[in-house]
Amino acid sequence: SGRAAPVRLVFEPKSKNQDQTEFMLMLLAHTSLESSTSINLVMIGGDGRPRQKGLGDILREWIEFRFETVTRRTAFKLGKVRDRIHILEGREAILLNIDKVIQIIRNSDEPKAALIEAFKLSDRQAEDILEIRLRQLARLETIKIQQELAELRKEEQALQDLLDNPSSMKRCIIREIETDAKQFGDARRTIIEEAQKAVAEQKVVDEAVTVIISDKGWIRARTGIGHDPAQFTFKAGDSLHGAFECRTVDT
Repeated sequence: SGRAAPVRLVFEPKSKNQDQTEFMLMLLAHTSLESSTSINLVMIGGDGRPRQKGLGDILREWIEFRFETVTRRTAFKLGKVRDRIHILEGREAILLNIDKVIQIIRNSDEPKAALIEAFKLSDRQAEDILEIRLRQLARLETIKIQQELAELRKEEQALQDLLDNPSSMKRCIIREIETDAKQFGDARRTIIEEAQKAVAEQKVVDEAVTVIISDKGWIRARTGIGHDPAQFTFKAGDSLHGAFECRTVDT
């Protein structure tokens, strides 16, 4: 069954006098409505080898994998941020000498080497400046570059803290899991609770009976008391050993 095609099971006892609770206990005890299922938790772990693992081991290994994944992602992002900072620092270094930069680019046979020598730039910074069109180069704004640098340096510090501080990394991973749970999770459809296995108990009617035991050990019961022992019948070669009057609930 599912949301698109729900299935409803209806059980009707033969007798209308059947107690509902007893009927449910009988179903749970003698059918697969309540049953346990074994699971073969064989998985390929971080070592690349298939092995059967318990739920605790699987969770611990997944957490280790998550830490490793977020660490690699953070390190990659930190590299991108630092590269951008390096580029902007190069642009910041030439802002007060835009005219000189344009003159070098127009007149120098090797503008890259000339820029590196004139402004103490790195090879990466010089390439970035040469890739900017002269018209755009003249429009570089100091305030925007400084604002972006401030934001990137703040982000750089936060990313570095994640890599240096295990507790910060742990809090980050917890927040991400909680966010995913809110976005993709739904209400639990089954209830996990401690319960005893259902046992069907048949009620015994309290009434008088006579228990008859033969010499060969056969036992039977006859409803009521005050029976004439001479009326008891047995198989050939067997006879009455004793008759006991009692009630069905006696123990």
